[in-house]
Order: sequence, then C-alpha cells, then structure tokens
Amino acid sequence: MSKVSLFTLGCKLNQFETAYIADLFKDMGYEQAPFPSKADVYLINTCAVTSKSQKHSYQAVRRAIRGNPDGIVIVTGCAAQVDPNGFGSISGVDLVVGNREKAHILSFLDGLKKGEPLRVKVCGWGQKNIPLFPMSIKRFTDYTRSFIKVQEGCDAHCTYCIVPKARGPARSVPVDEVVSQVLTLWGSGYREIVLTGIHLGQYGKDLHPRNDLCGLLDRLLSDNRQNRLRLSSIESSEFSERLFDLIGSAPNLCPHFHVPLQSGSKRILERMGRPYTPEEYSDVIYRINQRNPLSAIGADVMTGFPGETGSDFEMTCRLIDTLPLAYLHVFSYSPRPGTLAELMPDQVDIQTKKERSLYLRRIGRIKRGMFRSRFIGKELKGLVLNQSAPEPGYKVALTGNYIPVYIKAGADKFNKMVMVRVEKVAEEGTWGKITAVLG
Repeated sequence: MSKVSLFTLGCKLNQFETAYIADLFKDMGYEQAPFPSKADVYLINTCAVTSKSQKHSYQAVRRAIRGNPDGIVIVTGCAAQVDPNGFGSISGVDLVVGNREKAHILSFLDGLKKGEPLRVKVCGWGQKNIPLFPMSIKRFTDYTRSFIKVQEGCDAHCTYCIVPKARGPARSVPVDEVVSQVLTLWGSGYREIVLTGIHLGQYGKDLHPRNDLCGLLDRLLSDNRQNRLRLSSIESSEFSERLFDLIGSAPNLCPHFHVPLQSGSKRILERMGRPYTPEEYSDVIYRINQRNPLSAIGADVMTGFPGETGSDFEMTCRLIDTLPLAYLHVFSYSPRPGTLAELMPDQVDIQTKKERSLYLRRIGRIKRGMFRSRFIGKELKGLVLNQSAPEPGYKVALTGNYIPVYIKAGADKFNKMVMVRVEKVAEEGTWGKITAVLG
C-alpha cells in the first residue's frame, strides 16, 4: 500500500482542507504515515500569515525531502500561493499547488512521475465571482472535534495582511451544503463542530438569496440540540443584535468568542485599516460578557506595527487590562510582500517588538489564570478529547468556554459529554473531576 504523509501549518481552515485531502488519499488506497517518516507522497499545507510561519513552511518542505529523497513532495496552501517560484526552486519539490487548485491535487498527482519536470499549478485572484469549490469530509482524522469550512477569502484588505492575496475574495458555502455537512458529521459521532472561515462574519453576503451567519446558526442550532457548535474568529464590527441574542439564549452555541483586537490605539488601528475604534471594540466585549458571563473571549494582539510608539503600546496594555478577556494571541508585526504596511515609514526595530510581545504574553498568562480561577469549585460541561494530560490516566475535557480541564478518565469516556468540577488552576494547566457522565 502506498503511503502519504501530510503536514499542516496555520489556521483551522488549513486543518480542514488537509482533512479533505487526507480523505481523497484514503479513498485512493493510500495509508497515512506520520510526518516526516518515510512515505511515497508528502503534502505540506503551508501558511503565510507571518514571515515566521512562511519560514516554518520552508523548513517543513525540507524535512519532507529528507524523509524520503525519492518520494513525491507537494507544496500547497497560502505560502505556496504567494511564493510559488520560491518553493518551486527547491530541489526535491515536485509539485506546487495554489489554494484555488488545492481540491484537485490528486488529478495533478495522477500524471506526475518522479523525475518529470516540476509542475506549478497556481492561479491568481484577479477575476471576480470565483466559485468556491465545495469540500466535504467524512472524517476528521485524529481529532475528537471537527472543523468545517463555511466561508473563504476576505475583502477587508487590512494594510498588514497578505490573506486576500493568498485566499482571494470573500465567498460562502451555501446554507444547505453546510447543514448537510454538519448533519453528516454529527451522524458520524462528532459532538462538537467548529465553523471556520477567513472572514466568518461576512458569511452569506455573496449568496443568492443573501444570508448571514445568524441565519446559518438558526438552521444548525435547531437541527441538533444535543451536540454543540463553536465559532472561530469573528470581527468585533460584525456582532449583530441577533448574534448577541444567540449568545445569551442558545445553549448549544459554545460561549467562546475570538475577537481580534490588534491594537488599543485608535491611530494605529486607522493605519492598520481596521474598521473600529478601541471604544467600539470594548463595547462589543462587554456586551458579550453581559449576555453570557461564562464566555471565554480571546483576542489577537499585534505589537510593533509601523509607527507604534511607546504611548500607543501603553494604550493597548491599558485597554487589555480593563477588558474581561480570557486569553491573548500575541503576534509581532512582520512585513508581508505587497502590503501597504511593508512600505510605511517608522518601522519598529526587532528588539522593541520582542520586548513588547513578551510583556503582552505575560499579561495574557495573567488573564488566562484569572479567567480559569473564576470557576474553581464550579461545574462545567466538557467534551472528553482523545488527548492525553501531563499525568498518566488523565485526559482533557474541553469545556464550552474553552478551558481544557485535566480529568482522570479511561478510554470509555472518550467523546463523552461530562460535567466536571474545576478543582485547581496552575501554570501548567487546569485540573478537575468528573461529577456526571451525560452521554
């Protein structure tokens, strides 16, 4: 049996697309091998959101080549989309495939034999009305939860962001197709599904008839009240009154919302091309918290954007300190080719970016500990994952509000909904005890 080894960098959308490709290989009779062990075919699904992620993508490609110099190496994803010639120049890479062509990788592979000239299949995003090729998965290998793609692309064009160049314009999967996919996965035993997209809040704006994220949620939440849905990242400017209502009333919508902030300085937000002020962002965060005080609210924060002064950074820190946030994802700004910010004056030096990032990560750790400590002695519903904890015999129960709780549990509890009482919160994790098995 031929073997394929797959490696994914970056976002949940990439993880979903790799799962789709893994399904294609499995249906063709391939056995999946751990990366980068010896295989006949290697597929690296790359990321380009930061210069570090693009560097890691190149490193993964070279690891695959070392894994089996005679194997076929395929590079796809966002870094392949924006830098196809760079990957194509690496000796040992056989095929470079862009995001538009990702779903058809096997058709390119069919005619590819080792030793043939390199083939690059990467199309740009110049035309409008680019169709979104439907991807449906039957399984999400090695994951207890399943991610599904409901939206693709972005029209926002923030000044630092390369994603529109990598992913193209905003497009949505029709409601009926999403519902069918979710019902199939629930029927296969998945208890939680995460709806993902590049710009999730823009879901449905391009559909005919026009729809929106809340319209999709209304359909999905009414079809199954036993399992739960989780949203990936959503912009603060896209929280509607209907979404606030669902936050307060839908028991199977996970109280977990990742809302990118980027900066607490109005001036820097304007330079970034972000469509909100710090005050408007704060209002959304407080409203989420008021509608459901259990909610875990996370934020992306960028340090070292061109022109960010010490005063701008202090504004960011003060704003974060006042908000009921559960965790932070901290990024240092890195220039992305072809973006407006790459050419802006007053670029911040690397050492300053590093110091500011470390400071924000310390704030993030404090926020995370404070949020989790609120639940000591309280019971939360969690899904037992196929994920080991630091101690033997313990598993992870992921709560609806995104707290991974270490619990003593055997294999019989895998994929079960349980009630857990939080008993201890420490730097190395959160510990609890099962009080009831819900099935």
